[in-house]
Amino acid sequence: MEVDTLEDRALKAMQNLRQNCIQGFGKTEQQRKPSDGTRASTIVTELDKLIQTEIVKAIAGFADQLKLVAEETDQSEFMQIMKTNEKAEWLLMLDPLDGTYGYSIGKSNNYGIIFGLAKRVAEDEAKLKRALIYYPHHNSLIRCNDFGVFREKPGSIEKLKPATTDDSAYHTFFQYTLKRLGLPNSSEVVFDLYSVAEMLRLLFRCEIPGFLSAKGHHYDNSVALWIAQRAGYDLSYGDGSKFKPVVPFLTQTANSRNEKGLIIAGNRQHAHFQQYLREYKEKPL
Repeated sequence: MEVDTLEDRALKAMQNLRQNCIQGFGKTEQQRKPSDGTRASTIVTELDKLIQTEIVKAIAGFADQLKLVAEETDQSEFMQIMKTNEKAEWLLMLDPLDGTYGYSIGKSNNYGIIFGLAKRVAEDEAKLKRALIYYPHHNSLIRCNDFGVFREKPGSIEKLKPATTDDSAYHTFFQYTLKRLGLPNSSEVVFDLYSVAEMLRLLFRCEIPGFLSAKGHHYDNSVALWIAQRAGYDLSYGDGSKFKPVVPFLTQTANSRNEKGLIIAGNRQHAHFQQYLREYKEKPL
């Protein structure tokens, strides 16, 4: 498969929708998507659906080579082919608007479009190989490939590497994953960030020391975690074992999403993360 061409077409579709994203910031009507039993209910907007539709149309020529896991439903012919293509060699993970809630209420312009590609390595597993996170408000891109992790803006490309910060203003994770992280309800949490795309952007900008995630939170979250790891950040589970960039080659992820476990991306020795580790080990759920 011509992966570079696939990426270029997807990215062009994202960039073509930049003005739609900016114009709808803080003005977009929310809809609540009910839980399917594998996760909490989530916020969705018409923009989520538009972005996904346009990206799928842009890569339609690759439909028979891809298995698609995406946030939104779509009844188009190409979407249905990719959703049901169990024999595909490549898995495409797409979150058309990561950070919908913060975007819709105008609280954070660090929302992003997450696009990840994983190559099948077993009947039910795929290994991450390529990733893009496009930030429409900033017209910037984080790209991950065989050569490393790069931040791209019009006229500039910068290779990213780990940096350290003592700033403890943020020590956060997705609110609905508290139990799945295996942390007690008494854990101190600051809910200042709205998406994994935002967490990754601030990590590379040295505004946070790292972030927490949940074991079993695959696909869009795994894409961001893998990018951090490829850039050189430490990624480890609560027990100290290293994060592996492998995702299920499945449509339904109920079993994996129900796994409890802590993942730390960034400075594991930071005081807040050490606190979480103590609570995780002392009071696992």
